Amino acid sequence: MAMLNVWRIPLLFMISGMGARYAMERRDWKQFLADRGLRIAVPFVFGFFFICPITDYVLSSYYSLDIGYHPNAGHLWFLMNILCYIAYTIGIPWTLKTYPDNVVLRFISGLIRRPWMIYVGAIPLMLEAWLMNPQYFANFPTPHGHFAGATCFAAGILFASLGYNFWKAVHRLRWCSAVVASGSSR
Repeated sequence: MAMLNVWRIPLLFMISGMGARYAMERRDWKQFLADRGLRIAVPFVFGFFFICPITDYVLSSYYSLDIGYHPNAGHLWFLMNILCYIAYTIGIPWTLKTYPDNVVLRFISGLIRRPWMIYVGAIPLMLEAWLMNPQYFANFPTPHGHFAGATCFAAGILFASLGYNFWKAVHRLRWCSAVVASGSSR
């Protein structure tokens, strides 16, 4: 389980970033924000006021604690993070959609022709973890987790923008990456 905990939430944010990039393909930035608001903000607000307080009520009842109504994000904290990441990065998917043949994407596409170069993307996460020195199970509602999540979200946008070149590099590194990932949780 420890091996999965290291990768599951960062992967969620990376896949969310990829989804944001693909969603931007069919929309302008205003339509994109409206769509993300409908798909993410509305469920988050509903859960904040109704679902998570019910969870607190059940737990309080079970443990014979004081029962009260307490709106909270609870297990839906990641939706708030995704909304923040969308706000931080809105210009990135729009720029990559508008200028698909830009110098940055050409440079990164050239780098990942050597598949091992895809690991360079982990450097910001490694530096941040080294500087912040988080607890082993530091979760994402912390400054460390928020930065790591934002980095993974932005990487997902970039990787989705690389298209076939990214997926080809991932395919070539799949077994090596599995070994590296299994050793990183120790």
